[in-house]
Amino acid sequence: MFCRKTIKEMWILHILKVVFRSSRILSALTIALNLAAALIPMAQVMALAALIDAVVRIHTSGFPVSGIVWPLLAIISLLILNMFSEKINNFIKAGLINRLRIGYMPELTDKRAKLEYKYIENPDSLDLISRVLQKPEEWIYDSFSNLIKIASLFITIISLASVIIYYMWYIGLSIVIIAAPLMAVAVRGGKATYEANKKATKYVRKREYFSEILLGREAYLERFIFGYGPELTKTWRENFEIARGINFKTTAVWIVKSSVSGIFSVFIYAVIVCFLLYMAIHGTITIGIFMALVNAVYQLTRSMTFDLAWTMEALVKNREYIKETNTFLSMGETPGSIDKPSSTPLEFESLEFKNVSFKYPNTEAYILKGLSFTIDKGRHYSFVGVNGAGKSTIIKLIAGLYNDYEGEILLNGWPLKNYSYASLKSVCAVAFQDFCRYFISIRDNVALGNINSMENDDVNEEVFQALDILNMTGFVNGLPDGINTNLGKIKAGGIDVSGGEWQRFALARFCANPGTLRILDEPTAALDPVSESRFMRNSRNYQRIRLRCLSATV
Repeated sequence: MFCRKTIKEMWILHILKVVFRSSRILSALTIALNLAAALIPMAQVMALAALIDAVVRIHTSGFPVSGIVWPLLAIISLLILNMFSEKINNFIKAGLINRLRIGYMPELTDKRAKLEYKYIENPDSLDLISRVLQKPEEWIYDSFSNLIKIASLFITIISLASVIIYYMWYIGLSIVIIAAPLMAVAVRGGKATYEANKKATKYVRKREYFSEILLGREAYLERFIFGYGPELTKTWRENFEIARGINFKTTAVWIVKSSVSGIFSVFIYAVIVCFLLYMAIHGTITIGIFMALVNAVYQLTRSMTFDLAWTMEALVKNREYIKETNTFLSMGETPGSIDKPSSTPLEFESLEFKNVSFKYPNTEAYILKGLSFTIDKGRHYSFVGVNGAGKSTIIKLIAGLYNDYEGEILLNGWPLKNYSYASLKSVCAVAFQDFCRYFISIRDNVALGNINSMENDDVNEEVFQALDILNMTGFVNGLPDGINTNLGKIKAGGIDVSGGEWQRFALARFCANPGTLRILDEPTAALDPVSESRFMRNSRNYQRIRLRCLSATV
């Protein structure tokens, strides 16, 4: 993990570290190619001047025709070099982005997996996470590319300015003075547009959510039966327009400001050209030098007032992104959150809540207040209450998702906070009502419940044992690929199943879990009464056989 102080205070160094760590060779090639290409404009100016002067001398003084060969070859070579450098740069860019995607993206997703659970339930932090994880490899590459562009532009500017200053120092100085205010506008514009993007993020997230409802297969049946498409389309359009309006307003203001400065710079360029034309007519400078200076002034003006300004604006947005990445990387982690469950499950003996009170972060209302109860091995318990009474909150506390509660929670007589997450994961088997649908094979869908045994030789036997509890064995065996059949339509040969069947696979995953504290959070809502009764009966017998004990069920 990167040093967060370094990221905050030296964000440029952070970008370079990330890119060079992904590929030193490709990064070095990118820098070398772009910096070399930065000298091409000056070389073109000098070659063009030499060519024009040679042509004039041939016409007026009988200068040998061979005198134009070297300037002409230089111009052709520079054109070829410029063309191929762009193509090579695009090729290197594709490779570098792929390396970043492989190396950098997993690190950020790993960080997300380690975050304290409070960030996952907080809308503001979710918006920030959404921005940081939105194609981060492209953000980093763009930041790297813009840094190189800035360096390249300075090389181009210095080389062109040196040509102009060699002949007329005051013209070069005037262009620098003109460009300074425009760059200042660009810096402010970059920060403003990124801030606008931050404001728009929550509306973009809502828009994407409604897009999935309107276009996704999961909601097709309800969308068709209820006919709510037009109504939700209005909501989608409202969020789209709000996000677009925020970005458009900010961008439009900056474009107006930069355009005014740009028009002023064009006017100054025209004045300089007229001045050079006057000098060429009166013989103060040669035609070749006149053309070279006009070309140099044009390229210098464009580089300083447009290219540099736009690149600075983009780089400031990159800097704001890195700042948010720093905030993301600085978020608190849950130690051991991505660890696998202990290979030897912790045996459950008892669980005790002693005067436990809890309220969610950044809220004032207590969800639980002075709650006390004891759960013992070998018995079954049910928590009954209205929605919002705190039933699911109790499960989150048992699973260790929140540790900032008041009172004590004891597992086997020891404070819950003293256990590692690997131990807690090994003791807790939870079946949620809001289960996940994994578009992978049936075998892997079920085997995920016991991640430590997924590669064991007897995993198929365990999968079938779990499927049998849900009366799914016959259904699975009747499929062409059996337990290797893919669920969902992502892969070829995948099948669609009903909501009840999806829930049975989720419950089979629960049955495959060896945890000895077995928690059911209304997981049978989609099952018919007969299947629900059979599941409850068979799962108890299954646990007696497999674990040699009947563990507590909440």
